[in-house]
Amino acid sequence: MNKGDVPTPIKVTFCGESINPKITNLTTGEFIKVNRSIPLNYSLVINTEFGNKEVKIVAPDGVEQNAFSYIDLESSFFMLNVGENRFSFITDGGQPEVYIEYRNKYLGV
Repeated sequence: MNKGDVPTPIKVTFCGESINPKITNLTTGEFIKVNRSIPLNYSLVINTEFGNKEVKIVAPDGVEQNAFSYIDLESSFFMLNVGENRFSFITDGGQPEVYIEYRNKYLGV
């Protein structure tokens, strides 16, 4: 639920083994898919923030690898719409834990 006044970016983290992980905003139909296997004990982090977009794989020792080149060409770096947003998470294998982080953004004068 985005209680802010404007759409807001999200940070999605897939923790654990997954194959071709995909997050879909069921409210809009937009999705982000990474065509890559993520090993056990690794994490995939996707950030949709304007001007700071990133897709990276984080090893257990904290070493980060840029994974932008594995993004499915039909993906879009969507934001949460104002109000309720519904998501689905799917992979072709593995059972990762998935976390979404965001902040409500408000207009001010």
